[in-house]
Amino acid sequence: MPAKGAEVTVSYTAWDTAAGGPKTGDGGNHTIKRIVDGAAAASITDTPTELENGEYEITLTAAENSGDAMSVQGASSTSRVVIIPTKWMNTDYSALADAILARAIDTAEATADKYCLAALVMFSMNFSIAGSTLSALKASDSTVFDTYTLNTTAGVAPVTGVSA
Repeated sequence: MPAKGAEVTVSYTAWDTAAGGPKTGDGGNHTIKRIVDGAAAASITDTPTELENGEYEITLTAAENSGDAMSVQGASSTSRVVIIPTKWMNTDYSALADAILARAIDTAEATADKYCLAALVMFSMNFSIAGSTLSALKASDSTVFDTYTLNTTAGVAPVTGVSA
C-alpha cells in the first residue's frame, strides 16, 4: 500500500474512443491533476511517461501524495482521447506505528513471540535473576513469559541486578 506523505508512482490509461482502444504516443498531450481527499484538482510536478499499450505513469512527490484518498485524473488535448482515472488509498504508517507502540503490553503478551518487541518491553520492565537464569515476567500477572541463560566469564563479576 502506498504511504501517506511518501513519493508514489501511479499509472493511468489513455483511451482512444474513436478507435475503441488504448492511445499510445499521447503523453505530451496529457494534463494530469491530483485529487486529495476529494478536494479540488491540483497540479502535479512530474510529467507523464509512456509505458506501453496506452499505459502511462506519473510520480507524485511526498508533498503531493498527502491525503488518505488519492486519485489522478486528467485530459488529453487529442480529440476523442480520454484519461481513465486511477484511485488509491494511502496508509499513514506513522499513526499505525504509534498505535502499536502505545498498545498496553498486557494486551499483547498472551500471543507474543519470544523475539518480538513485546518480549523486549516485558524484559525491560519486569524480570528476575536466579543463578544463571534470567526470567522475563509478564506485566499482567508477573508469571514467567520466557527464560534466558546468563553466561559468565571467569574473572568478571556477575550481574546481580539492574536498577532504573
